[in-house]
Amino acid sequence: MLNLFARAAHAPQMTMRLNAKMFSFIPSFVLDSVMGLAPVRRIQKQVLSDLGIPKEMFRFVNYPTRFDNREADKALKGSGITVPRLDDYAWRLWDYWERHLDPDLFIDRSLAGKVLDKVVVLTGGTSGIGEAAAYKLCEAGAKVVVVARDPEKAAPVLARAKSLGGSATFISCDLSDMADCDKLVAAVKKQFGRVDYLVNNAGRSIRRGIALSYDRFHDFERTMALNYFGSLRITMGFLPMMVEQGGGHIINISSIGVLTRAPRFSAYVASKAALDAWSDCAASEFQDNNVAFTTINMPLVKTPMIAPTKLYNHVPTLTPEQAADLVVEAIVYRPVRIATRLGIFGEILHAVAPKVTQILLNTAFRMFPDSGAAKGQKGEAAKDVELTPEQVAFAQITQGIHCGCTKQACSLRDHNKEIKAKGAEILGVSTQGEESHQKFTKKFNLNFPLLADTEGTVGRAYGTLGGGGLVSKLKSAAGMADRVTFIIDENGRIAHVIAKPDVANHAEEVLALL
Repeated sequence: MLNLFARAAHAPQMTMRLNAKMFSFIPSFVLDSVMGLAPVRRIQKQVLSDLGIPKEMFRFVNYPTRFDNREADKALKGSGITVPRLDDYAWRLWDYWERHLDPDLFIDRSLAGKVLDKVVVLTGGTSGIGEAAAYKLCEAGAKVVVVARDPEKAAPVLARAKSLGGSATFISCDLSDMADCDKLVAAVKKQFGRVDYLVNNAGRSIRRGIALSYDRFHDFERTMALNYFGSLRITMGFLPMMVEQGGGHIINISSIGVLTRAPRFSAYVASKAALDAWSDCAASEFQDNNVAFTTINMPLVKTPMIAPTKLYNHVPTLTPEQAADLVVEAIVYRPVRIATRLGIFGEILHAVAPKVTQILLNTAFRMFPDSGAAKGQKGEAAKDVELTPEQVAFAQITQGIHCGCTKQACSLRDHNKEIKAKGAEILGVSTQGEESHQKFTKKFNLNFPLLADTEGTVGRAYGTLGGGGLVSKLKSAAGMADRVTFIIDENGRIAHVIAKPDVANHAEEVLALL
């Protein structure tokens, strides 16, 4: 019975049956005592919440159930009508429940649902990721406190924020100055009286090998002062307010380099890793105060911070708007961590095969030398040389270090305005397979996600595509999975399936079909 509905829901099926009587040897008073412990109750509540399972369902785990259609057969005898098999219409029952009864349908997962009239403190809010995030937050109705050093750079940001109908306030602060940090906390407390979200986005990056840093200890002091101590100072300043008001959310913009231990970024990565580790400790201490911590191990983003390194002109990067979408995801879903698959793979590789990983990273270290600026050169001598074909190839192979989306996905995002002009909308660019399907079904009440279905997982589930097996899983793990684009009509049905997109001209393919 359970597997029948699991198939209807495209969910994993059970392959083993366990008799609950196996555990009857445990006295009931022991089970009651264990389940009565406060930590156990909290763990149970969190796990059930994450899985979306009501606690009341436990009453039916061993509920004696019998399905009997003999009376129905007797009533229909001689009418020519027979009772249909449950597996013939189970999908209809599931479809109705998913469209109309699923409790998740009634949960507001929009950004506005989370931040409307909430106070959001956003550091580094006058350029790059911070600026793009500020606009999204203002559009959603948040009271945004834009924190940066330069009031002149803040003026156009505040003007645009107001044009979007939002509320934005600028407070000048040098986060590397602890006294300035204290003034910021005091100013926010005096003006707003509370802080619901703190986004530690401001940061300083330095790309320089350690061998060139022997006499540049100040590189490490500067990155620690801003990336760690500054963020830590204001976080600890706002934490008492969050605890007193009954909750809050702290989002730290970290780096994928913390997971991959990228060479030449020792000063930057060490400062970000320090904040990551502190946040992990703090999250455990404040969990029962309803104060959440989220770390975003951000891939490379095309911001003014990376402009001095000309090498990055040759590698894929996220736009600030795409990076701001990750901030939105953090606010809406409150995960512990957001990271690319390659970042997670790099962390696993360091744990499983550290010496092999060091060899790979040393190869990259030798292949991409320090920039002229990092070597202290000026003028013409500081200009970086063109990349060799080998360097370009290596950069493309490892593009997942920098970019969380495929060329196909980036092509669609880059032509978002043209797609909207056709009356269409990009519902999502994702590589999460069935998880992506579930998310978009809940959000848009559709049967299918629109775009970028890794290895055709959803397509195969609905019989639109073939393939699969071990080869597909290996390709997916290596980030080389085939990509599929679904175009959905207004009734939530598949209108077109582009199984083999022309990644270089994919947006043109989609626009032609629209």
